[in-house]
Amino acid sequence: MNDLYDNKEWIHSGIDNNLSLTIYIITICGKQLEYCYNALCNLESSVKINVIMNIKPTSKAYDTMRERCTTKYFIQLDEDM
Repeated sequence: MNDLYDNKEWIHSGIDNNLSLTIYIITICGKQLEYCYNALCNLESSVKINVIMNIKPTSKAYDTMRERCTTKYFIQLDEDM
């Protein structure tokens, strides 16, 4: 978890191999980030994960998701969700 940075991206491989989803972690490096990261590590699906870190205002962070997305679908995951 200590190696997270803006635009870090990796593929979490789970039980299924259908890679059509990107999960974007929206973070300002708050205390909930560790719990968010740990939850993603326990997923049973294959997904692409991308970190959007310290981008303000939030509207710009949300636009960044659409700009970076290369999969059919994406999910916004705020670190405190």
